[in-house]
Amino acid sequence: MGALLAPPAVAETVHWSVSVAADQATLANGEEEDVSVRLYCTPHEGKLHFYAQLDHREAVKQRGSTWVNAAGQAQPWKTRLTLRSGAASAMMIAEANDNEDSGGTDVSIDLTPGGPVLTAFAASGSMTAVAYGETVQVGPVAPAKVARLIRACTK
Repeated sequence: MGALLAPPAVAETVHWSVSVAADQATLANGEEEDVSVRLYCTPHEGKLHFYAQLDHREAVKQRGSTWVNAAGQAQPWKTRLTLRSGAASAMMIAEANDNEDSGGTDVSIDLTPGGPVLTAFAASGSMTAVAYGETVQVGPVAPAKVARLIRACTK
């Protein structure tokens, strides 16, 4: 019988925290007020929410109290988001909103915890998100932290 090999250690260059409580499970980088990537869920709901802050600015002006883009469309905007981890990738339609604090755009989408991209992310601790031509590096994060979040979010 062969020995089980542990996944390789991942050096986190940014602090990633994972928390699992009765009402919410979260994996986020940075501090509470300065988070640029967050994955979160209501435990055992079977849905995981992905949020990323982009430098890209989709909003060009305000119409009343609502931000609009160059095409005159009010937020939230629909945009393509591609997630990749290892050989797994998925393109989907995400929601985008202006982020007045950062001067950029926030993108968000709901994911299935057991999907191929998140499974690969749990194994590698690294994933990329691409929207509006901008790539956001998710990780490196310790795979055990990702796996803990996915377990908490799975029905």
